[in-house]
Amino acid sequence: MKKLTIISLTLILAAGLLWLNGCKKETAVQQQNTTVTDNEANEAMLQHVLDFKQRMEYYKEHPGIRSEEKEQSDATVNYWESSINLTYCHSYLELSDAAVYDTVIAMPPITQDSILMANIADKYYNEILYTVKAQYLQAPFTNETKKLMVVDLERTTGGDSLQIKTMVGNTLSMTHPPYDWKYGEKLGTCDGQHDVGVWDAAHEIAKNTRNDFYEAPPTNCHWWFYNIQTIFVDDPTLYPNPNDPPPANYEDYLIYYASSALGVITDDVLCLEHYDELAFYKQSYINLTNDWINNSGGKKFKDCEYNGIHVIDNNHNIHFYKHQLTTFLGYRTIVCDISIDDISQY
Repeated sequence: MKKLTIISLTLILAAGLLWLNGCKKETAVQQQNTTVTDNEANEAMLQHVLDFKQRMEYYKEHPGIRSEEKEQSDATVNYWESSINLTYCHSYLELSDAAVYDTVIAMPPITQDSILMANIADKYYNEILYTVKAQYLQAPFTNETKKLMVVDLERTTGGDSLQIKTMVGNTLSMTHPPYDWKYGEKLGTCDGQHDVGVWDAAHEIAKNTRNDFYEAPPTNCHWWFYNIQTIFVDDPTLYPNPNDPPPANYEDYLIYYASSALGVITDDVLCLEHYDELAFYKQSYINLTNDWINNSGGKKFKDCEYNGIHVIDNNHNIHFYKHQLTTFLGYRTIVCDISIDDISQY
């Protein structure tokens, strides 16, 4: 990690107050919208996060300190998230698989919308990082190939809990010829001859999306994303095909969806042919992602994971086959003098 010059807690607090006071996560996002491409603004944001981390480290090293130093609660969540992504998360890696986890923990005590710095540090080091590490270790990939890709922290609706979303990627190199793929569930190729239990159309499309938005950082530097936003699509019927085809379990929606209510689900329905349906959904998911980016106020593509799942409506005896899309966006800047740590070593 970058070695920081030790400065007094008073000076750190003074620097932090320039941005932190009265700053909710969404408000902070809006404030960055007009300046996110400005180098000075990004450098200022980075310094705020480094200062915040140093303040937490001070309280970690002095657990018995009596202090009334506080921080606004939503700003705290924003800085927790930014600190984790700066310290432990990689960007734009070529992935053969990914896993997304979602855990909810309690917020520390909040008084008049503020949290004591002692409680902020305690929650970060003893529970938040512990949860992220547990999610990382849970991912079913080898230790040599797994990487922490992104962490999104959001307060739940009631405000007394913290939702922790984590994406872990598998960097094991895999290449696939232009096969026709089953829709999901790692069912492999449509002919049943290749990659059963390993790959499917959803994975193929996710890889295509990641490749499309890939941008290499400058030499000896890496990208850092902050103010993470998660977009989760569970209902493809919210995205009808604008060409308005007759319902036939064939490109009815911009996101893959088939229902036994429209007819028998055959192997042809579950098969996405490389030069036909698969090409349609590859372009469709890129277009949807661009729409989300364009409506994000200046954020960039961070990562994505798509899953093909089979759902049964037992009340009506209907089978649904669909893709679930998870997409992460965030503000992006370049970091050249801070290394990325291994969360498993925390």
